[in-house]
Amino acid sequence: MMPSRAGTKTLAAVALVVLLMVAPQLSEGDSLGPAIIDVSWSPPNPYWDEGLNVSANVTDPDGVASVMLQWCIGDICYPPVPMNVGEGNSYWYFVDRTFPNTTVTFDILAQDTQGNPSSYAFNVTFRPRPTSLLINATAVPYTLYPGENFTVTGRLTLNTGEPPSSATVRVYLSTEEVSSGQADPFGGFNITVKAPESSGNYTYLVVGEGEGFRAETEVEIRVIERPVADLV
Repeated sequence: MMPSRAGTKTLAAVALVVLLMVAPQLSEGDSLGPAIIDVSWSPPNPYWDEGLNVSANVTDPDGVASVMLQWCIGDICYPPVPMNVGEGNSYWYFVDRTFPNTTVTFDILAQDTQGNPSSYAFNVTFRPRPTSLLINATAVPYTLYPGENFTVTGRLTLNTGEPPSSATVRVYLSTEEVSSGQADPFGGFNITVKAPESSGNYTYLVVGEGEGFRAETEVEIRVIERPVADLV
């Protein structure tokens, strides 16, 4: 049985409506470049001379034609280089060069098989390597009675201004180690020390060690005899 002319017109109208609804989506999807997600780099806070590994997942319904990596220092941009294809949709590239103590803008440039581009930019600051460890410390309280405890408090700092990743602090009287402890993640420390049993002025050597560096400083205390009333 042949469809009626009215039925044919109805089907054509429905098809036209569906086409009008779908066409913008097809057009919009076709104009989009690849999706660049899960971008990461390691190490996250690199030193200026250790390079950088950049990775990302790149996908596109039409297929990914190319993924490039470009970096810029200020207004100077270097030619993009192709990123390596990893497993699945992953891409990676190891930037084997030095960036002397500066912030670098990296840009992942992708293009699908239809020629639609996309990009993902991020900044990485390359740190100078530390060359020494700095220490400051003081004894609290300065004046105390024989055998009382006092605190050697202070901070360790790399010459780059950052705290050491881990550090140990030791306190010496003459050549004898009398106390020790660990610096906190910010380089601060509070070491409890017992004062000598005899009155007098004492100088302690405070030694900090971390990340292969050593720093020294001195603190002083004054031990006084207890008042006679306190001894009764």
